[in-house]
Amino acid sequence: MIPVDDEICARYGEQAKAVCDEWQKEAHRHPAFGEGKGSDYMATVWDGAAETYSDWNYSQIKSSIIDNLYYRGILRPDSTVLDIGCGPGTYAKPISRMCRSVLCLDSSPGMLSRLRRECEEESIRNVSTVWADCCDIPPECRMDVAFCSLCPPMNNPESVLSLEDCANEWCVYISSSNAVGSLETEIWNALGKDYSYGGSNTQYPYDFLRAIGRDATLDFFSEEYESSRPTDQVVEMFISKFSKYRNLDFGMRRTIEKTVRRHDVDGMVVQKNTMRMGLLVWKPMGN
Repeated sequence: MIPVDDEICARYGEQAKAVCDEWQKEAHRHPAFGEGKGSDYMATVWDGAAETYSDWNYSQIKSSIIDNLYYRGILRPDSTVLDIGCGPGTYAKPISRMCRSVLCLDSSPGMLSRLRRECEEESIRNVSTVWADCCDIPPECRMDVAFCSLCPPMNNPESVLSLEDCANEWCVYISSSNAVGSLETEIWNALGKDYSYGGSNTQYPYDFLRAIGRDATLDFFSEEYESSRPTDQVVEMFISKFSKYRNLDFGMRRTIEKTVRRHDVDGMVVQKNTMRMGLLVWKPMGN
């Protein structure tokens, strides 16, 4: 993740500055900041998750968002789309079936490799890839629609505005807007850390864009989901996940285990959650 740029916040006046200050404050409560993990480190984490990443807990939201963009005329049969931080093609593959072409950009070789393989397997011919940092997008990547979904490095005012440099017609930005806590947050609290993922709330970039005069729209989509896993498996999953942020001593591992086991019912941990995402759409300045 990239820190919010104070200079760009100050450039647009007091209202925009107030929004950005609150956005920055909440964004810095993310574990990546609290544990001192830079963007290079987090990129390796994403690369390692390339083969297992799935949209299982928001597949309905994904379909609803794509339908929304299509019926509004943002995605058209003749549209070219730049998918920034494309991952394994979660959105790119379905979008490719309704648009002329999709250029997928990501800094993870693993994600791009999986995307190319699956496009070949599914006979998708209008998707191409480029390996690049989403914060340093080559100018030749400019397309009709600049699209970005669930891409942590883009979660700051400067990066959100950079979508305008990549778009001829429309900018589309999607992020998680979950309002409630999770077992992961509960574990961090048990470890003495007041971390939060609230800094990704799409309300922040929406308020920022409105404050600087963009005619942006924001729609929210929700999906309930449930996971059921053996308790021992959940314990190991969280130990593995938290080990990516810090070296865990015996006491920390024990705290993770105790926190998870508080949710044990007959050897299983059942979690019922609601995924909430915000869809932010606007035209680049001058369009």
